[in-house]
Amino acid sequence: GEIDVAIGKYPELERSGYHRHRLRQSDVLCLMRADHPIHGHSLTLQEYHKMRHLEVGAGGRVGRHWDRLFHDINTKRKIAIATTFVIGLPEIIEADDVVATVTRAQGKYFCRRHNQLKMVEAPFLKAKTEVNLYWHRKLQNQPKNQWIRKVIKDLFKEEPDLGNFLKPKAAPH
Repeated sequence: GEIDVAIGKYPELERSGYHRHRLRQSDVLCLMRADHPIHGHSLTLQEYHKMRHLEVGAGGRVGRHWDRLFHDINTKRKIAIATTFVIGLPEIIEADDVVATVTRAQGKYFCRRHNQLKMVEAPFLKAKTEVNLYWHRKLQNQPKNQWIRKVIKDLFKEEPDLGNFLKPKAAPH
């Protein structure tokens, strides 16, 4: 009764009593320095396993989500650096030969802002991440909850233009 909706990946809510609507599904890829010693547009699983990895979201909800994904596809990583904040990821990658496994939207966003980065196809092309909308069944027919769910669903209908997402607004004259 305290939370109207939840957005993200919450396996603990995927039980009876809660509704779920998938807002977005994304494939995963690897983000690395543009001049990384690994060349090409994709990685083999052997190359992926040998690389040093930057883990984003270590220990938190995001970290557990990635841990489950890697477990599901039976893939292990050699973690060289762990960070809880995705915002510093480009600077870390630009300074080292580490690779980060991210969603395609994150990769596009960072590559648009940092020309020293490149995206490379991950060796596990079938891996997907999800962003879901959850609400309790008691709220299913509540007009206010229906309204906020519609607003959220509409926001996720199209792939976001991440190029404009965080641009500062112009100051009024």
